Amino acid sequence: MAEKKGYYSEVQKKATAKYNAKAYDEIKMRVQKGKKEVIQDIAANQGKSLNGYIKEAVTDKIKTDTGADIEL
Repeated sequence: MAEKKGYYSEVQKKATAKYNAKAYDEIKMRVQKGKKEVIQDIAANQGKSLNGYIKEAVTDKIKTDTGADIEL
């Protein structure tokens, strides 16, 4: 039987979650209702994911404020 493209088994999901917990910190951000979609649309128009767009914005702000080049 052929495996469905994009299908993740429960074992794969657990392994990914374990890796993400070990390798990444999470920052939760709240915006007014409807604003998430606005930001997502702007990001998509720039060819970026929502996460990538926000990371770029934060990186640019840090560079402006401190002069530091950091990679998020």
